[in-house]
Amino acid sequence: MARSNKETRQFAEVFLSLLRNTEKRNKLAQNAFDVMQKNRGASSKTIELLKPFLQVHNHNYILNESSFAEGDEKNIHQKYRPTFTKNRS
Repeated sequence: MARSNKETRQFAEVFLSLLRNTEKRNKLAQNAFDVMQKNRGASSKTIELLKPFLQVHNHNYILNESSFAEGDEKNIHQKYRPTFTKNRS
């Protein structure tokens, strides 16, 4: 997507402002780091919360972690086209 001259100028102004202002640059970096730390593990926690409600299946074959030897999970996408449904057990 092409940027307008106005957007390019605004970006350059902000970039130069951060280069010139160490305190502002450090504060921005610290804020970004704090957000990352606060949300660390959020995806894993969400997946763990959803596991009881979801299971991967293909046609009539229910797949679970015990269905594959260690390392096979990387190749599941090559063997199956899974869909997600509510766990009915």
